[in-house]
Formats: sequence, C-alpha cells, structure tokens
Amino acid sequence: MTPFLMLLVIVAVAGAAFAFSIHQERKRAAKWQDIALRAGYSYEADAGLPIYGFNLFSRGRSKKNRNAVSREYDGCRITLSDYSYTVSQGRSSHTYRQTVAILVDSVLVLPRFILRPEHGILDAIGSSLGMQDIDFPEDERFSRAFVLKGDAGEVYRVFDSSVREAILAAKGSFATMEGVGPALMVNFGRRIDPEAHAEYEAAAVGIFARFRPGGWN
Repeated sequence: MTPFLMLLVIVAVAGAAFAFSIHQERKRAAKWQDIALRAGYSYEADAGLPIYGFNLFSRGRSKKNRNAVSREYDGCRITLSDYSYTVSQGRSSHTYRQTVAILVDSVLVLPRFILRPEHGILDAIGSSLGMQDIDFPEDERFSRAFVLKGDAGEVYRVFDSSVREAILAAKGSFATMEGVGPALMVNFGRRIDPEAHAEYEAAAVGIFARFRPGGWN
C-alpha cells in the first residue's frame, strides 16, 4: 500500500469513528429526553458547569455537562447529568466520562469534603506519608472502606452513624462524593444507562436524606 492510500485509509477510519461517536451521543441524548418526558423532569442538552465548587469540576479541560435532567422534591433539587473532561499528559490525552447526581437543599450547610472508596495499599502508603484521611475510631468498617478529606471537626459534626451507614450501603455504586454548603454531588464514575436512572438517583437520595435535618418526607 502506498503512503497516499494508507493516509486515505487512516482518514476514512477516523471519519467513520467520529461519525459513529456522534450517532451514539445523539442516541443517548434522545434517551435522556424521553426519560425526562415520561418521568416529569426538565431537560437541558447543555447545562453548563454547576456553580458549586466541587473538586471534580476543576480538573482538566474541554469540560462538558450535558443531558441534565432535573426535578424538585420536598424542597430539594435533584439533577442527573453526563459530565466529561479531558486530561493531557505530554502528547497523549484521555477523556473521562461519567454521570453525576447533584442534590441541593438551601437549608442544608455541609462542610467541604471529598469521599471515595479506599484503594488498599496505595492509600496505606499515603497514610504512612502523612496524607490526611479522617477516620472514625468507633466505626472501623467505615474508616477502612473510605478515604475522607475535609475539616475534621466539621466532618465529624455531620457524618453521624446514620450517614455512615447509608454511605456504606451504597458502596460500589459511586466513585467519589463531595459536599459543600447546600449541595451534595455523587459521581458514579461511569456513564450510567439512562433507563437505570431511578436506581442511581435513589442511591444518591438515600445518602442525601441522612444529611438533611429531619431526613426525607
């Protein structure tokens, strides 16, 4: 094969891959729109970045927050959306795509915190090097399961046994969780099937309800 023909093949393959990607994105958007119509959510094709200063939204470049479906329930606004960002290292780059849930209640005052599942030996090494991880001596199961960072005094105030129990029950369903002021974000770590949205929303709501004074009506 001549260099010219090889170039044509490469261009054709790249073009086909791009067209397929566009087609899949349109199919996904149509699914979210259909769910919003059936379930009574509002829908935004391009929602822009949330105003809350979550760590996730400070990473990388080419940030996109799409297919946002939202509803109001018991004084809380619940939003699910597809969020993506790109991280570059040298000549290579990788785009991270995930579905996130953001729950907002104006009467809630959460401390700024980041929580994620513990990653075994890597986190043990970090702990030995003095990297912060808030533990609960009375709850070794929770402390072994998660890495939690934030202002320890404020975190202890809101992470009571009920909150810890709910987060433990949801382990495996999310990659990271962040709180700040009136808002909680649950990052599912991957794009969820839109048809399974109710299951993931319920997991996020179950945790959020434990943070709310008086729980959920």
